[in-house]
Amino acid sequence: MNIIFFGTGQFAEIILKKLVLEKELVEIVAVVTKIDKPADRHLNQRESLVKTLAIKNNLNILQPVDLRDLSFTKTIKDFDDFLIIVTDYGKIIPQEILNSASLGAINVHPSLLPIYRGPSPIENSILNGDRKTGTTIMLIDQEIDHGPIIYQKEIPIEKADDVISLEQKLANLSVPLLIKTIKDIQTSSLKTYEQNHAQATFSKIIKKEDGLISWNDEAEVINQKIKAFLEWPTSFTNFMEKDKNKLLKIVKAKVIIHESEPGDSELVEPGKLFIIEKDLAISCGKHCLILERVLPEGKREMTGYQWYLGHKEVKKLKVES
Repeated sequence: MNIIFFGTGQFAEIILKKLVLEKELVEIVAVVTKIDKPADRHLNQRESLVKTLAIKNNLNILQPVDLRDLSFTKTIKDFDDFLIIVTDYGKIIPQEILNSASLGAINVHPSLLPIYRGPSPIENSILNGDRKTGTTIMLIDQEIDHGPIIYQKEIPIEKADDVISLEQKLANLSVPLLIKTIKDIQTSSLKTYEQNHAQATFSKIIKKEDGLISWNDEAEVINQKIKAFLEWPTSFTNFMEKDKNKLLKIVKAKVIIHESEPGDSELVEPGKLFIIEKDLAISCGKHCLILERVLPEGKREMTGYQWYLGHKEVKKLKVES
């Protein structure tokens, strides 16, 4: 079966890597991914993970700036009978492109639809402290993540999971369901059922400023943000160094309940730093966090304690900025 694959990030890369191995079942006739983007201040271009994988496997790569461009539409329509697979692409596919797929168009979405439709389902499941999540294979219709469900599978969210580990688990969970879907299409045995649209919830586009930490929040809420935004935009805070505002990214943390004396308001003041043995801790709106791994502005990643040894004059991180 001919496949045109739309994808960009790590979730899509894992799935494409598995599909490439299914040579007796599918042929990837084209990979559509986002255009390369500037990666640093020197404007060096960075290609998507999906593009890198496609190059390694000598796949036909398409990177349209505009999906409605007539030349791109013609290129897609020139392929023989094919199935469109969309996952982690980041753009809405025009209906004309979807209609050109004689074998249909399906989406792999990392949530238990209709929960968390939209662009950031994995991040939202972690932010909200959910105990379970899953993946959905669905037919694409004219609305976002709205189409009939083909297959779904659920997994627990482990306490140690962050956005990267959960993304990998869900991608690996999706592959057998996707392969089963392809076989069902081949044998004309595909079955679907409608989503319960009344139960739909929506995730939003995550912006850089969403990563700013407020130490007034509860420690558990902050830790969920750190795990959810590990990939992008990361969770960050600010501190003053020699009258300059500096950025500190928090890479990994751990919630603790600090046993302080009653009335010790200085210790529990949000943003207050203190040392527990050789760990750097910080007071939050409720409970505390151990700052296990941090990334200071312009420096390498290190433990929170290592950062503190060079910044003992910093007694408090900015509660908000």
